[in-house]
Amino acid sequence: MYLSVKDYNEFIKFVKKLINNDIRISVFYEPDINEYTSVAIEPGEKSRKLTSNLPLMLKKEKCYE
Repeated sequence: MYLSVKDYNEFIKFVKKLINNDIRISVFYEPDINEYTSVAIEPGEKSRKLTSNLPLMLKKEKCYE
């Protein structure tokens, strides 16, 4: 599942929150842009609670036909 955050600062805050809640993670670093770009999160109840407010990545607000 791919979720999103507002910006890079929010991403870093989210990763720190995961670490502070003892959730195992694997963070991906892109050396060509010198930034962390994504994180894989250990599944579980704590992870679900911390991610429940994050929107799906690339989800459109509303679709019109």
